[in-house]
Parts: sequence; C-alpha cells; structure tokens
Amino acid sequence: YAKVMDKSFLQTVISNHPELLTGEALQISYSKEMTSEVSSKSYQIQFETGSAVIKPESYAQLDEILKSAVVAEGLKVGVYGHTDNTGNADANQKLSEDRANSVKSYLISKGLLTSRIEVKGFGQNQPIADNKTADGKAQNRRVQIVLGE
Repeated sequence: YAKVMDKSFLQTVISNHPELLTGEALQISYSKEMTSEVSSKSYQIQFETGSAVIKPESYAQLDEILKSAVVAEGLKVGVYGHTDNTGNADANQKLSEDRANSVKSYLISKGLLTSRIEVKGFGQNQPIADNKTADGKAQNRRVQIVLGE
C-alpha cells in the first residue's frame, strides 16, 4: 500500500499544521490571496486537447486533491494552471486559466468552499522541464495544487 499511495502531500501539510489531527472543526476566515505556501504538488490532470474539459480518467486524481484539501481545512487551496510552449502565448495563458477554473469548479461541485480556492493561470511562463522534448512538454502541462495561508 505504501508503495502505491503517495501521501507525501498530506504528510507535509500535517507536519506543518499538527492541529489538523485533533479532529475539531476549525473556524477559519480565508484571506483573499495566499501569502505563504505550506505544501505544493503538481498533477497531470488530463484535459481534452486544446480545451478545459477534464477527461473522466482524471477524476480519481481530483478526488485525491479534494481529500487533501478536506484534511487541510485551515488552509487555502491554490489551483495554478500551466501549459507547454506549443502555440500562441496569449492562447496558452487563457487555456491555463480556463483549466485551473475547471479544476476549481470540480472541487466546488464536490463541496469545497469557494472562499478557500485561489485560481491562477501561468500559461507557458513557468516550465519545470525542457519544452524541446515531448516528455518535457507533457511535464509542463500541469495543474499545481498549493496549500497555504
């Protein structure tokens, strides 16, 4: 089980906020914008090509993100979209924003509070891999989830 399930995201949150283990409901007023990052993880959410429509095979990953957000009740959830550098930079910027908003809509549909979610699109401006290779481009097409305050 430990080899199959990656719990590093949750472990980071718990280590930074052990009060989350008490089981008490936290009364939190979420800031409009996140000012400090507690934990971050990139996900390869699959979308229809050139679209913000989430493919059904990504729902399990989105549900995992939701579980992490529920455990980290006192933290704001940043949903940050990224693209590779294929095509027009302005179109990539809009696509990254649209995809982040699709993830936000999914999380809200599952019960996450709108006030907890911050959405940003970074287009092709923050690659984590070389855009000259197919593998690098695939890594750059991502949704990053950041938990913070």
